[in-house]
Amino acid sequence: MRHACFVAFLYLALGYQSTGQAPSHETRVTLERTSCFGMCPVYRLEIRGDGTVTFEGKMFVRVTGTQQAAIEPRAVQMLAREFTKIDYFALDDKYATIKNPDGTESFVTDLPTITTSITLGSKYKRVVDYVGAPRKLRELEHRIDEVAGSKRWVSIDAVTVHEKCRQGWDINGKEARQLLTDASRVGDAEVVSAFIAEGATTKVQVGEISLLQIARGAEVVRLLISAGADVNSPAVNQTGPPIVQAAEYGDTDSIRALIDAGARVNGKSADGVTALMMAAQSGIPASVRLLLSAGAEAGAKDSYGEAALDYMRHAEQSCIEEQRHPSPFSDPKSDCQTRYTQIRELLTPVGKP
Repeated sequence: MRHACFVAFLYLALGYQSTGQAPSHETRVTLERTSCFGMCPVYRLEIRGDGTVTFEGKMFVRVTGTQQAAIEPRAVQMLAREFTKIDYFALDDKYATIKNPDGTESFVTDLPTITTSITLGSKYKRVVDYVGAPRKLRELEHRIDEVAGSKRWVSIDAVTVHEKCRQGWDINGKEARQLLTDASRVGDAEVVSAFIAEGATTKVQVGEISLLQIARGAEVVRLLISAGADVNSPAVNQTGPPIVQAAEYGDTDSIRALIDAGARVNGKSADGVTALMMAAQSGIPASVRLLLSAGAEAGAKDSYGEAALDYMRHAEQSCIEEQRHPSPFSDPKSDCQTRYTQIRELLTPVGKP
């Protein structure tokens, strides 16, 4: 009943009249992210019902100070509906501890705090999220950023890449190289594509390693390869060649893209780790199957004498232990034994019994 009443209130507060528009003064959404022990972006944004977006960048963002933009009022209405969908007004006012399965609470330090709020007419709600918040709230926090378009100021978006280039920005300068690196690391294919279209080199080194070795997501991997990135970038310290890194991320599609582009399937890290070992450890049967079909050596050993089956066994045991004693920072892994049993069956005929 409470949820139904709130839905009815929201319907009225947003002014769903024949025009479909909400009175601008009745709706306001805010989001604020604070500092952490590290370089977490620190900023505050506000979205008003008329589509006005105000961003205040403070620290560890590309643009500091106050910025304004405009979005469609309809987008604000739809965002307000998402607050309804998660029953935002029924959430706790503050999430500051982790509720353990045994009923106890755990406290953590050095995390950022995300504070959201919504004003609908005379109704107001504010939620402080430090730790232990439900997933639906975390997803809403990201959605607020998406609707506001805060990425253009926090890091960079594709539109801004093109705009800055039209204004004479050096696409291969220090700032641009760092932003391309960040986009590759988080798998932002749209931004990576914009950089490449504007003439950015993909031969950027991140310290001693290449962009392709830190790239996440098959689409980004394919973009970098098509722009000339070396699919067999050499191992450096604990970083293996791109195919080893893709296997560690559990990214079968990236592994396939690298193999298709000529990556050496048995390439190793500095301490002898192969992509097959990482795939076995990550618990992705499809990756293991793909690598074996491409000629991966199941019996290969690392510098410590361990093969892919050993990596699988260690990971399986860790996964089983996590099922018994769940971590508050990870999602439950209920299919551990199924996945690792499949990998064992794939590896046993050709590897260590």
